[in-house]
Amino acid sequence: MEAKKLFIQLIQAKTVNDDQSEWAGINVLENWMNECGLEYQVFESPQRRPNLVAKLLGTSGDSEKPPLILLSHIDVVAAAEEEWTYPPFSGMEAENAIWGRGTLDTKQLTAMHAHAYYLLSKQKQRSRDVYFIVTSDEENGSTEGMEFLVKEQPHLFEQATVFSEGGGFLIEDQDNETSYMLYANSEKGVATVRLSAKMEGGHAAAPPDESLILILLETTSQIASSIKPAHVNQDLVDFQSKMNGMLESKRDSNDHQDLVQRFVDYMGQPSIKIPDFEIGSSSINVLPAKGEVTLEIRVLPQMTEGQIRDQLNHVVSHPKVLWELTSFEPGYQNTQDDLLIEIFKSTAEDLGFYGEWVPFTALGRTDGRWVADSAASIYGISPTLTNFTEVLKRVHQKDERIEIDSFEFGSKWMDKAVAKICE
Repeated sequence: MEAKKLFIQLIQAKTVNDDQSEWAGINVLENWMNECGLEYQVFESPQRRPNLVAKLLGTSGDSEKPPLILLSHIDVVAAAEEEWTYPPFSGMEAENAIWGRGTLDTKQLTAMHAHAYYLLSKQKQRSRDVYFIVTSDEENGSTEGMEFLVKEQPHLFEQATVFSEGGGFLIEDQDNETSYMLYANSEKGVATVRLSAKMEGGHAAAPPDESLILILLETTSQIASSIKPAHVNQDLVDFQSKMNGMLESKRDSNDHQDLVQRFVDYMGQPSIKIPDFEIGSSSINVLPAKGEVTLEIRVLPQMTEGQIRDQLNHVVSHPKVLWELTSFEPGYQNTQDDLLIEIFKSTAEDLGFYGEWVPFTALGRTDGRWVADSAASIYGISPTLTNFTEVLKRVHQKDERIEIDSFEFGSKWMDKAVAKICE
């Protein structure tokens, strides 16, 4: 079966995370694997949500080469059908594109991986083991997907090279007519911090000397402005070096140039959001005596839990404010593998793309984070010819779609790159 046909079937399988309906997509893959004569296993989570794992053994006996893992997720976010130009689970081919929820996140990657895996199964010589893995529940934190699978089958990921989502998007320099393909070479970690305070409450007409709400807001502001990276983000250095022409362009600002500057800002500093807060009483004219604020700090790659704790000890100075680091998930940053990146580039050139390949820090969190401690390297790579500015407008939004030539380029690239890596 050709990759595009499988891709459309996957889109038509309604695998919305909220409905826990990933089996519809896994069934499509099972049928495809059976047609291709490929073996696989499905590992069900405690909530009976499926995670598919297939393995091709290396044939050369070269045990020094790490396994290659082709990783994607089958679940998607919900879609309000009435807002779409074409139905979100139709896989409609129209206006030179394939339309539907998951066309960029990440059913396109699942189809690319599946086809490359099938072709590799026909290759007589393979220098390493290769895994094809498709998970559930990525869009809601991966508890029933990658987190479960890593606990169930931890040996799969030891020292592996992982191809996952989060990169493979195009930026074009309108000044120099140069194209850049961005691949995710790192990912931020997350530190979740709970601030709490108990103070004197009272009547709003006679407030105490210190306001609980203001104290918590000031502490939050201090943390946001004071948490600093402990290391230089090497991907930022490489990104700025390669994208310097766009950053210094004398032309009027354009969407691509603005996006490049946003990447620089994102890769250079931790970022913070407030997912939850609880401030005392809701009664009119009553000032609260206690409150809590939860902060989610996206820390730069390679930043450790110990470094975060040290900085919080220094920053949170008010005697009535307590802090607790409730969880810490590390990010990751690959050591640059020049041979692998050369394969990325030469494969694209075989297909007529001669742009620069540029590392960056993924904008979101992916399933790759669950193997940050065990895998040798994790690359966000699903090469498309769709501009990154367009990708950001479409992912999780109405009218998600991928141009047909963009998908076909990515699929051919994956076929060839995986074959080269396994020679």
